[in-house]
Amino acid sequence: MYTKLEVPATSSLASLQQCVAALHARFGQNALLLNIDKSEVIYFGTRQRLRVSKLPESVIIAGSTITTTDELKILGLVLDSNVL
Repeated sequence: MYTKLEVPATSSLASLQQCVAALHARFGQNALLLNIDKSEVIYFGTRQRLRVSKLPESVIIAGSTITTTDELKILGLVLDSNVL
């Protein structure tokens, strides 16, 4: 799941957290599980934009705190937070 963040990011993050909470509830209704241990949070942007945006270092998703990362691996592809 992804979303575009507006500066300041608080309202965008709150919206994302509400979406994930709704997804988590929907999964529970259908006997599915959202695996928080495999969930990751990353911010993409230019190095300068990420430095001045003052984004939180952790996000609460479905009641669990997830620390942000600068790179993540999806299906063998490594994604870096710096787009340029």
